[in-house]
Amino acid sequence: MGTPWLHETQTWRGLWWLPEDPTNRHAGFLTYDPASGLELVLVGGFDAQVREQIGPGAWTVLAETKDFPVVYGRAGNRDITLFGAYSANSLTYNLGFFDGGPSEQTLKAQTALVGVHAGSTDEALFDHANCVIEDIWLWSATSALEAKWGWDKESERPSGEATIEMSPVDDQTAKVPGATITLAHWLTLPTFDTMRGGSRARVEHKPVLSVRTDERASFASLMVYVATLQDLLSLATGRGPALLWMKVYLPRPNPSEEASPSNMGREVDVYTRSRGEGDPSAKAVDAHTMVFTLDDLAFAQAVRRWWEVHERFRASCNMIVGGRYVADHYIETMLIVAVAAAESFHRDLKERSAATREHNLQRLRPALDALGEADRKWLESFVPSGFSLGQRLERLAERLPVSCRDRILPNPSAWAVAAKRARHNLSHSGRSSEDAIKLYATVRVTRAVVLLNILLEMGLSEERLLKTLNDNGELSHACILAATHFPTAPGKASGTQPVE
Repeated sequence: MGTPWLHETQTWRGLWWLPEDPTNRHAGFLTYDPASGLELVLVGGFDAQVREQIGPGAWTVLAETKDFPVVYGRAGNRDITLFGAYSANSLTYNLGFFDGGPSEQTLKAQTALVGVHAGSTDEALFDHANCVIEDIWLWSATSALEAKWGWDKESERPSGEATIEMSPVDDQTAKVPGATITLAHWLTLPTFDTMRGGSRARVEHKPVLSVRTDERASFASLMVYVATLQDLLSLATGRGPALLWMKVYLPRPNPSEEASPSNMGREVDVYTRSRGEGDPSAKAVDAHTMVFTLDDLAFAQAVRRWWEVHERFRASCNMIVGGRYVADHYIETMLIVAVAAAESFHRDLKERSAATREHNLQRLRPALDALGEADRKWLESFVPSGFSLGQRLERLAERLPVSCRDRILPNPSAWAVAAKRARHNLSHSGRSSEDAIKLYATVRVTRAVVLLNILLEMGLSEERLLKTLNDNGELSHACILAATHFPTAPGKASGTQPVE
């Protein structure tokens, strides 16, 4: 079978039907386009009208239409399942209601599984999945290829002799809850292309991620594993890498027997619109801007730690990594998300505050007793329980190694005050007292502080964090903004008074 590249357009011609009505089949074309997704154009179609009886023998057609959770097809001698289909356009050449369905119909779908008929995305059919994510080769920090070329000492120029050597690379594995993740290295032996303009020899090294579950898994659960790995690559590369291709596999007919041509698991191609639009032939990200690679953390450690960190700090991780797939937009929205990520991360640390709500109320008791009941209840509603927002922000700064904190936060208190004030003003008054440039600096620095705390939880060393602050474009830019907008106060060390 070929590789189901998600950046390429594909078309299937065949017959299509609903699982509950297998005799009502229609010819049609299924097209996958990386920009618009999956579209099925049928000759005929399925009745998508929603009708409501308004009287004896009287019906009205509502504006809404039926969805088709599952559509089956047979094309190119392969079974096909469409998930999440709905009618984008239905035409009839008859008067009144569709008689047996429309004359022409266009369906849109979320996902196509080419190679199986599945009852739902939650049906446990598969035992593993393979996928490739952008920039995984650079992240793996391993190459199966080595190039050598000769040098003529007398003429001080290349001699024209050269070799490319390819050596197998051992697989690496990591155990996570419910599955084993493997980083395999697929090698292509040398091939020669004879062209009209000459000839070309090629070898290829492709790292592939495999997810093998402990028990049979559904497509939906395998997609969760793949999405989590995609988030890990996003964290490591400092960008939003796309899913390049994915296959899921049905188990062997006789699992107890050895794999053979007659006892092989059937592979199923996956076509779905995932985050980002990939391009396998595009230039890889600059190696110097990588946040970390497998040279910094071993594969097993990186994967296991990410599963733990992602589970514990899920909201913060999603807000930080999710920003890699969204272009910068309105600064107010970015500010709210960045500060929410910081606050959520500290909450998930489960730190205990020295000052409880009861302690704070006791400190205010003389003032509260002097007020009437209504005013007292109103004032009590503002007394924080545990850490205030400003204190949470400062705690995130304090967790960073000193060398990193001095680089990203010359004045932690000034940053915490600015972030707290901006969030409160936007949340309670709908506008900020700061200009857009100061807000932008606050966003970038806040995102960087949360990101560094995530990397700290991943187990990266202080030296690697400091190198990332210097080399990675996103983080080094945040350092420049911090030095400009939150500089150390004259005559004072970094990190002055705590923020209440």
